[in-house]
Amino acid sequence: MRVLLIKPYTNTPIAPLPMGLLYIGTVLKNAGYSVKIIDAHIKRWTNKKLLSKIHEINPDIIGITNMTSETLYMRRLVKEIKEQRPDCVIILGGPHISSFKRYEFENNPFVDYGVIGEGELSIIQLIRCIQEKCDPSKIKGIIFRKGDEIIETGEPEFIEDLDILPFPDFSLINIGDYFRHFGTTFNLVTATDRVYSLMYSRGCPFGCRFCHNIFGKRIRYFSADRIIEEIMYVKNHYGVKEIDFLDDTINANYKKTMALFERLIPLRRETIFAIPSGVRGDLFPDDLLNIMKEIGFFRINIAFESAVQRIINIANKNMHIEKTIENTYKLKKVSKLLGGFFMFGFPTETKSDIFKTMELMVNLPLHTATVSFVTPFPNTEFFNYALNLYSIEKIFAKLIKNDTFYSEPISLCEVSEKELMELKKVAIRRFYLQPLRIVMNIRDVPNYVSLIRNAFNVLRLSIFKNVPY
Repeated sequence: MRVLLIKPYTNTPIAPLPMGLLYIGTVLKNAGYSVKIIDAHIKRWTNKKLLSKIHEINPDIIGITNMTSETLYMRRLVKEIKEQRPDCVIILGGPHISSFKRYEFENNPFVDYGVIGEGELSIIQLIRCIQEKCDPSKIKGIIFRKGDEIIETGEPEFIEDLDILPFPDFSLINIGDYFRHFGTTFNLVTATDRVYSLMYSRGCPFGCRFCHNIFGKRIRYFSADRIIEEIMYVKNHYGVKEIDFLDDTINANYKKTMALFERLIPLRRETIFAIPSGVRGDLFPDDLLNIMKEIGFFRINIAFESAVQRIINIANKNMHIEKTIENTYKLKKVSKLLGGFFMFGFPTETKSDIFKTMELMVNLPLHTATVSFVTPFPNTEFFNYALNLYSIEKIFAKLIKNDTFYSEPISLCEVSEKELMELKKVAIRRFYLQPLRIVMNIRDVPNYVSLIRNAFNVLRLSIFKNVPY
């Protein structure tokens, strides 16, 4: 049975390694299936080009991954595939179907199956079931059609021992495509173009009301041995120079974090390390900071969200903002570059609260700041809150239409959507156009391609219009 896995082309400004597709493709290949991966986004292939390639490969099953901001692109693609190949089975996977589930099936008649959350176990069972024409209702973590009925089989089984997962099989892609230019990582500023992103863990033990639940609320880890082996493999085979950790919260478990970071020390002279996905700012005991200082991180992002403790508590982040601020100055001695994540638009948040967050952002010793809007995704507590303010149709329509990383808000706060957009522009302007900040970035950012690209995006965002930043 021939399986084709696709990342569709979208206008999303970054094109990271499709690690989800690589893991799925690898387990399917190891199970004996003929597997190919096409990342149409990195290749900049139009649907016409992609459909021509699909005709050439002639797959029995096509698996497609997408984020919610990319849904319109996905829907156009699956419609065109079904029009040309009505017998081809289409399976959706990734963040969007994991959150929207039934709604996506109700509004997308061209999809046959969806794999929810962590898919490495359920995809094998599902494809075997399709091949043998058996009843898929006993497979956990999928959604499918049975006549006019949409059937959900419940939450997926999470993988307890992540080490059972094979190394990604990079022969399924042209990995060189991801080293040819900057912008192939979620890290805004990289030291080199040869960057490899990985995760030490899946899941997050914290209960933030705005956050996804794709990997569950119980954190599971690869072993430190496995991570070091993977790092050495990509360094030796592909000349990787920088490792970016993309865990939801890499410092959530002190013992696990120490176990890995101690193993990074011998690699520090030949490898650049970064944590661009955000750390928990109030969980840095001195011995962990000492090891991190010895490693010498290139870049660390800190997830502040808000300067107002009341707002942080409403979000159920339960982070101590004063301790986070204190640790920011300690992390300045640990990492060459520091960034911060901030959010506008929490329930009950006022304009005064937002200005307090803005003041904190501007006064911290950060090189970069990312301002996002609180977005009420399905299967989050804030989605239920949003249902008290808007119809479900309006929420879904705006989330799916928003194809630029949610640069247009759905206001849950005491500030209008128009005001939130203007406040974001003000915040970005005040932060990046500070003379001292400009000097810091020119002095400390070694990669001028990243520096120029980010400067261009700042100008677009703060002067002209919202952009995905």
